[in-house]
Amino acid sequence: MRSRTLLATYATSGLAIVLALASSVAIARFLGPEARGQLMAIAFWPYILSALLCFAINESTAYHVAQDSAAADSAVSNSFCATGLLLQLAWSAMLVPVVIAILPFVLRDRGVSNGSVALFASVYIPLMFIDLHFKAVMQGRGKFRALNGVRLIQPFGYSLSLILLHAMSALTVGTAMVAIVGPMFASATVGWAVGGTGLRGASWASTRSLLATGWHFHLPNLLSYGGSEVDKLIVLSLLDNRQIGYYSVALAVGGVGSTLVLQSLIVTLTSEMSRAKSSEDRLAVISSNLNDAAILLAAINGFAVVTAAWWLPFVFGEQYRSVLDITAPMLLAGTLKTLRLVIDRALRAMRQTVNCMIAEAIAFAGICCFGFAGAQWAGLKGFVWGVALAQLCGLATLTLGAARQLGVRWPELLPLRDLSRSRLLNLLARG
Repeated sequence: MRSRTLLATYATSGLAIVLALASSVAIARFLGPEARGQLMAIAFWPYILSALLCFAINESTAYHVAQDSAAADSAVSNSFCATGLLLQLAWSAMLVPVVIAILPFVLRDRGVSNGSVALFASVYIPLMFIDLHFKAVMQGRGKFRALNGVRLIQPFGYSLSLILLHAMSALTVGTAMVAIVGPMFASATVGWAVGGTGLRGASWASTRSLLATGWHFHLPNLLSYGGSEVDKLIVLSLLDNRQIGYYSVALAVGGVGSTLVLQSLIVTLTSEMSRAKSSEDRLAVISSNLNDAAILLAAINGFAVVTAAWWLPFVFGEQYRSVLDITAPMLLAGTLKTLRLVIDRALRAMRQTVNCMIAEAIAFAGICCFGFAGAQWAGLKGFVWGVALAQLCGLATLTLGAARQLGVRWPELLPLRDLSRSRLLNLLARG
């Protein structure tokens, strides 16, 4: 069952990535670099502001549901599900006016209507929170087949919406915003139906537990979001809409392999680490996931670098040929970051977040220092190489910290050191 679940998760992630890439291509080709950059700015700020101000309730819900599902305590598990939903609804209601008040300041030079952006944020934020909650419930309960199905709703709906809007000659930045929230509504609705939980059963005891665990996760999340999004913050602050459009294409290219690995592995990683009781079991889980991640990233990103000169202009258009200069460092940065996040998520499932926070701080500081210096030295290309160096520093820091946490030597955590620990290779060998 675990092997089938793993393969199904990989297949789902792969299809979701293909759909997401198709959406990026459609936006890039149909709207052009300038409008693409404008849409990136509009979608980015509500997401990052909500992420920075939220309380990691979805991660906390997945953790507690996984714990109590493993203990076969359905009453407690249901209480956490109901309480998590209540907290998500309450938290999104408080965040919406705060985010709407901030948006005019961060989007003042992007040529967008404050009213339309405020409407977008007021719909997008609650839907995102509800959608994340039911995905967390399915993850915690080990309902991976249902979760994989729900995960495809958004990318499929977004791609289809863009194609239909273009066919009707109605694709604009404004209608693209509608295309973002529409599939999210469908995903949240189906998740609610499949998740099978409502507000009945919420309790103060579950609230205290979820908030305590959420706070434990949220502190490293702040650094995680900072380390993950600071490059976009710098680009959005320094560049015009056209240059942002070029960078958004580079992000789409650089994130293909990383997204596949993270979406596939993290779905099962939390549950596996929650159930691992000994140091040997935890090391085995981390090592197998790191090996799988490294193999997939080497295959996908390596192939992308070698063939980029052919497929990138062909797919996105000749107007994006300048993106070739930053493709290799973007893919390298994504590879290093993904390996770090695999270790990060494993430690979080153990509720050990100190080393995660330190590594995120190192990566964040490195991007600010190396990225800024690289931008001054060689423009966008220098900035991206600075980001790659920062991600290398973050990965090295977390590898050393995780080794101390697990009581092993750091070479034990090196990817590809022992290929016998790769579940992916073992599945392929048996197949």
